[in-house]
Amino acid sequence: MKNQLKVLEAACALARCAVTAVLISILGACGDRGGNPPAHTIGGTVSGLSADQRVTLRNNGANPTPVTANGAFTFGAPVVSGGTYAVTVSTQRIGKTCTVANGSGSGVTANVTVTCKR
Repeated sequence: MKNQLKVLEAACALARCAVTAVLISILGACGDRGGNPPAHTIGGTVSGLSADQRVTLRNNGANPTPVTANGAFTFGAPVVSGGTYAVTVSTQRIGKTCTVANGSGSGVTANVTVTCKR
């Protein structure tokens, strides 16, 4: 009888863990506790800028983000989970052209690459 009780306790513990994991998953998909939907930052990398150059990027035509050095960047305004993003170059330095790769999409991940060349 003691062994059966231990098996039953173990089964209940597993069931509690499974239910807890499902609830955490569901609640995580619902956003923050203020009722806002989940959101994700959009960003990527910039390369090809000289020390004195800068490029201004926009996401969905808004949220101007100046980038003054090569490396990682992120937009300050997040995109709602499942929402779309469209990264463009709004201003660039004379003498270089900056192009955007992987600049649009939807979902939760964005790996935007901005390459500036002469």
